[in-house]
Amino acid sequence: FQWNNTEKFLTESKEAMAAATAASDKATREKEYDKAMKLAKKALSEAKMAQQQAKDNANPSVRF
Repeated sequence: FQWNNTEKFLTESKEAMAAATAASDKATREKEYDKAMKLAKKALSEAKMAQQQAKDNANPSVRF
């Protein structure tokens, strides 16, 4: 399960990781690596929340 932005975050994370790998200086490498990890964690968090939302909506209960 995923939300609208999950795939976007993963794509941006992969791009940042590629930039980190291609970077020649350590500062840029670390900056891009940190950005990639932040986006990947955000995507993972969204995926977990999407799974929980799907689970919660599978058997809805009426509340008054």
